[in-house]
Amino acid sequence: MDTNLNLLLESLPMLKDLPPDALEELGGNIERRKSYYGEYLFREGEGPLPWVYFLVSANCEILVGPPDDEKVVYISGPGQLIGWLTVFTTDPFPVSAHIIESGDILQIPTQIVKKLMEEHSSVGAVFASTMARRMQDLFREIRSEVKKSSMSRAETFPFRKRVSEVMVRPPLTLDPDDLVRSAAEKISKAGRSSAIVCKDDLPQGIVTEKDLVKRVLITGKDPQTTPVKDIMTSPVYTLQPDSYLYTALGIMRLKHIRHLAIVDDNNRLVGTISMRTLMDMSSSKTLELVEHIAGAESLASLKKARQQSIAVFSHLLESGMPAGEVSKLLSTLNRDIHRRVLEICIEDLVKEGKGKPPISFCFILMGSHGRGENHLNTDQDHGMILADHDLDQRDAINEYFVELTTRLSNDLDEVGFTLCKGNVMSSNPVWRKPISEWKAQIRVWLANPDSNAVRYSTLFYDFLPIWGDRSMARDLRQYITDAIQKNYTMLNSLFDEASRHKVPLTTFLKSFITEKSGPHKGQMDIKRSGLLFVVECARILALRYGVTETGTIERIQALVEKKEIPEDQADFIITSYKTLFHFLLTAQMEKLRNDETPNNYISPSELPIQERYMLRHALEAAGILQGIVRVTFGDIYT
Repeated sequence: MDTNLNLLLESLPMLKDLPPDALEELGGNIERRKSYYGEYLFREGEGPLPWVYFLVSANCEILVGPPDDEKVVYISGPGQLIGWLTVFTTDPFPVSAHIIESGDILQIPTQIVKKLMEEHSSVGAVFASTMARRMQDLFREIRSEVKKSSMSRAETFPFRKRVSEVMVRPPLTLDPDDLVRSAAEKISKAGRSSAIVCKDDLPQGIVTEKDLVKRVLITGKDPQTTPVKDIMTSPVYTLQPDSYLYTALGIMRLKHIRHLAIVDDNNRLVGTISMRTLMDMSSSKTLELVEHIAGAESLASLKKARQQSIAVFSHLLESGMPAGEVSKLLSTLNRDIHRRVLEICIEDLVKEGKGKPPISFCFILMGSHGRGENHLNTDQDHGMILADHDLDQRDAINEYFVELTTRLSNDLDEVGFTLCKGNVMSSNPVWRKPISEWKAQIRVWLANPDSNAVRYSTLFYDFLPIWGDRSMARDLRQYITDAIQKNYTMLNSLFDEASRHKVPLTTFLKSFITEKSGPHKGQMDIKRSGLLFVVECARILALRYGVTETGTIERIQALVEKKEIPEDQADFIITSYKTLFHFLLTAQMEKLRNDETPNNYISPSELPIQERYMLRHALEAAGILQGIVRVTFGDIYT
């Protein structure tokens, strides 16, 4: 076999899947030449190249910016491809390639690479992997250039960091039967202000310095004979390590406590966190925002929290936090606000003499709320799963929940979450019913997958429980997963609905397709033109293969583990999804700064060349995922 071709196959093993005739054509068109220090293989702003370059022994730096102000984005070395972008577009190049160490390179005709990509999926996988890495590098460079936040680190710290990053570990623990004297000595020797009382690693209570003074010294108990279980504070408040610090701060401020036990999914103690630590890291503005949420007694306070939070998230994005993380944090805080609005509604009904809920229920969020993918233009999407009950109770129970959910929808609207135009709210009985009726509804959707069933079900499949009896939500999630996995009729209907959407790029030149007229002329809806493609396709594949995660990225990662999506393509798709979210949130933040109402539109022509490149290939990733789904459903019907 040709030596040059061997070099390619050793570095890009996926190419070995090509049939002999394709390998022969590729090998016969490769040219090897020497490159020299200081040589530019191509410059930013140049048009399509006749070659794709493979570095044999040369080293090359990739730069962005004009000649007099170039910045290095990354370094490429032997075994890597350069200039592959020319395969995808006729647009000017977004980067320059500058040789920094002389050596041999291979030149592969662009037309040959295009032909191989069209005819053989393994070639596409090579470029998907390369594209993902390059997009990540450019994305980091662009983020590093954004305007730095004017907010202090103390103001944003509780919203940037998680409990696991600052908690004390290993935690100081006591046995319930330990005597107070030895417990006090242990706490003092460790230099701590408290210790968690545990039995088999499960928190039973907490002993603090204050407890030792108030419950032992002042009351005259004998520290030599009194066990800590007699003086501990119980139960101890707990939180999981992946929670944001603002949540811990909110709980401690609301409950008037100074320590939290941090536990894993099995409720086993893994660490502790104190109010002293959080106060040192927080500012008065942060404390005000947290208290507006955690301790809110009125809708006015929650409305102020919603407004303040948007300002915080705008600063986080400007400071360089990835858009996906900003969205996840925004979703978490929005769930807290939804939860508190519901609690206030119930508290008001109790004050009015209408009592607490007559049966157990679970409050669920759907759509982007359920996926943890909120942006700044998010309306309401919620429902309720009620416990099954006797028919003779139906009228009284229904009367209570009609009142509760009507108030809930109106109050959420007042706080800042607009009423859903499609009426997907728990105030609508379609989205509020006993669990047995939910299961019956799912059976109807699956048996008759018309357009309404598809539209309703796609909203519901992303549901997430946030308040009440979560066991009902887990039961319903398992029921859906089991019911739909083999229901090819419904899966095909979901795919038919998703496949109607087209990536807004022209077929040959990959130019952006934008609105031709109206108030958004020259713009594109980044949500409907890209984000939703990825969301819908990831959801369909998750349902097909029994994946229970609701987040889009989490679904894709789970599908990789099940080997239903190639890892290289998944990297490209995930990077692209994050890129699209970056464009959406950045555009919405910009509108807010200009006192405009945020929407989902951006103008591709106004973006810098590097960002146009990122946007184009992020949109192409949606098409790749659609292709994976198409192949999957082709397999079903063959």
